[in-house]
Amino acid sequence: GQQVVTLDTRGDQSKFMWQIQAAHNNTCTTGEKIKCGEIIRLTHVGTGKNLHSHGLPAPLTRRNTEVSGFGNDGEGDTGDHWKL
Repeated sequence: GQQVVTLDTRGDQSKFMWQIQAAHNNTCTTGEKIKCGEIIRLTHVGTGKNLHSHGLPAPLTRRNTEVSGFGNDGEGDTGDHWKL
């Protein structure tokens, strides 16, 4: 299932760690520079969920897009893609 994503600067810092991954069906090499305009995924280290956009307005800030944690162990879909 999906998980709510929030930001809280208090507590265990390990909860804030995200791993940069290649877009689905692509590969990347550790230490390789990420170029402007490249498509990446962000996978939460603690849960294995990807930062996922739904293309819908966020409930609290309507001008921003809603996001959630989605997928299992880095698996998901193109809603997990983020352009730098």
